[in-house]
Amino acid sequence: MYDVPTGGGKTLAFYYPLFYHWEPGNIDSECQKIILVISPLTALMDSQAKDLLDRGIPAKALHGDNSNYEDLLQVLIFVSPEKVLSSEFHEKVLRNSVFRTNCISVVIDEGHCIIEWGPDFRNDYDQLAKLCGRIPSTIPILVASATMPDDIRQSIQFKLRLGNDCVHVADTPYKNAQIRLIL
Repeated sequence: MYDVPTGGGKTLAFYYPLFYHWEPGNIDSECQKIILVISPLTALMDSQAKDLLDRGIPAKALHGDNSNYEDLLQVLIFVSPEKVLSSEFHEKVLRNSVFRTNCISVVIDEGHCIIEWGPDFRNDYDQLAKLCGRIPSTIPILVASATMPDDIRQSIQFKLRLGNDCVHVADTPYKNAQIRLIL
C-alpha cells in the first residue's frame, strides 16, 4: 500500500521497478519486463502512456472500446478496471506466457475509490479481487492513493484479499505521521 499526496511522486514509484531491467533497444527477455497499471481515470491513463511514449518508453493505454491487443505485452500497460476483468483481457494477456513470465508488478491506482466510491463509481473497480486470483501469486501488487487513512487501507486489504502482512508506506497527515512503514 502506497499512500502519498498528489504531486508526491506516486506515479514514479509505479515505473521505478522497470529501470532495474529495461534497456532501450535491448530485446533480451530479461530486459522486457511488464508493469500493469489499473486506473479508473481514462484521460490520465492516456496522458501517462503518451508521456512515456514521448520519452521512448513503450506504453499503452487500454480502455473502453479500445480492444487492440496487438503489441500489448509492452513495458507499461495502463488498463481500465472493466478491461482488466474482461474475459478477452484474461485470455489474451493474463494467460499469455510472456505476460506471466515478464510481469514484475501490478499497480492499482486510486485505490481509495475501491472503498469510498465502490460500485457507484466504477462497478468493476469494486471487483478487483478477481484480478488477484488471475495473476501469479508471485507478482507483487501495489495499491496507490493520495487519500488512504487507516480505515480505508484496512478495508482495501480485506476487499482485495491481500492479507494482513501488507507493507504500508505513507507520507500523509494521518495521525500526524510524516513517513510510516508498517510491516
